[in-house]
Amino acid sequence: MSYAQVYGFNTVAVYPHYLLWENDATDLLSKFENFLQIAARHGMKVSPIFFDDCWDANPHLGDQGAPIPGRHNSRWVQSPGDNVKNNYFNGYKPRVRQYVQQIVTALKTDGRILFWEQANEPGCNALGAQRERTIHLMNDARIAIQDTGTTIPIGAPSVQIWEGWYFSDFFSFHPYGGDYPGPYGPNVLNSESMNRGSQSVPGIVSNYGGRSTGYIMWEFGIGRTNTRFPWGNPDGAPEPATPFHGVVYPDGHPWAVNDVVALNGNTANLPLFNVEYYNDNFGALKKTSV
Repeated sequence: MSYAQVYGFNTVAVYPHYLLWENDATDLLSKFENFLQIAARHGMKVSPIFFDDCWDANPHLGDQGAPIPGRHNSRWVQSPGDNVKNNYFNGYKPRVRQYVQQIVTALKTDGRILFWEQANEPGCNALGAQRERTIHLMNDARIAIQDTGTTIPIGAPSVQIWEGWYFSDFFSFHPYGGDYPGPYGPNVLNSESMNRGSQSVPGIVSNYGGRSTGYIMWEFGIGRTNTRFPWGNPDGAPEPATPFHGVVYPDGHPWAVNDVVALNGNTANLPLFNVEYYNDNFGALKKTSV
């Protein structure tokens, strides 16, 4: 987060997974508080995201495996996952409510929290009954958050399921199009964008920041999530000439000077040296970027 602070970022999104809470709630809450303290030291507000409908629907505890070479977001897992969703009305509903409320209650007026996001991209990869379960889960999470008496707003993005707007205190969205679609203004939030096939960091800054619209980029680090590879990329494909997502490498150096100029404006004291590409496991140097 020190790198993010250096380059002008002020918000970080984090996913406290349901299975981690189910396994050891005390440990998760302790680690989350430590995370908040680190974020605060670096001037970062935090946006906790309780559920996620993207990628692997069968999450598990323990070792998650190395990134799969070439595959975008190869080890990302959904939360709470299909097992919990399929049995949501057969015992999990009160447990899921407790998971949400334990986190929110302890922080319901905490200035370190920017907003509560009950679900990231609700409905992504979900059809039929699973889509309906997602809507129930999202609405129940909204009620659980509100019942704590929190003064912090709630916002789920309107992406695959536009009902996200109905369960939120403000409108948020994930625009990935090259025309930098709106809406714009101080009452809405672009809570996820990038995609260098269509967008650029300077373009995001000017088209959203320049229109008084808050924005969160996916993602800050170019690393083990493998989102430097584009959506639908074949397994084993070579390293991309340009990262699909991401701003800086693990050593803190940016992909492009123009990115950090747009974000920070003043590069006089920034660590703008040669940027290094690593192999898929980020254990050894692959090549030097251009």
